[in-house]
Amino acid sequence: MSAEQPTHGGQGRGGALRGRGQPGLLFSLLLLSGCGYLGGGSLAFDLERIALTAQDEVTARADLRPALLAALASRFAEDGRIRLVEPGQAQAILESRVASLTSEAVAFDQGDIARRFRVVLTLDVTLRGRSGNGTLLKETVRGEAYYSAPVGITGTRAAEEEGVRRAVGEAATRAALLLLEGF
Repeated sequence: MSAEQPTHGGQGRGGALRGRGQPGLLFSLLLLSGCGYLGGGSLAFDLERIALTAQDEVTARADLRPALLAALASRFAEDGRIRLVEPGQAQAILESRVASLTSEAVAFDQGDIARRFRVVLTLDVTLRGRSGNGTLLKETVRGEAYYSAPVGITGTRAAEEEGVRRAVGEAATRAALLLLEGF
């Protein structure tokens, strides 16, 4: 047997696996550029400053509107390309309106008691321009999360609150991405 014969899965010394890093990297870059990925440079809209508003007229939850505003602010702060300002200083206003918040049982135990739930938060998102541009964007986004209900009412309520918090975070991320990456 010669030293040049294939070993280890058919690849010989200095064989086909050698130097594959650069073509793989090149392929990845071509794939990303073809998908519209711009490496965090340009935005879907030419905005530098926006204001946020949130409305919740469909639920009786006092905590939902502040949680939504905080989650949206966090997403924009993480990205850093769009600053959040007061409405008078903004180029546009991103309005988020809670369209629905539902919780449904998705799994049951042997006694037919619901133990796993899905929370779905639906937001109507509108981006309004400040300088006579009117409505720049109008979309509906959803955030969903699952939670398990432990035995006992206190644990169930805490698990539901955590599920709602995660659904709000997901909906806020999707709403922010409309401006940051397009739709």
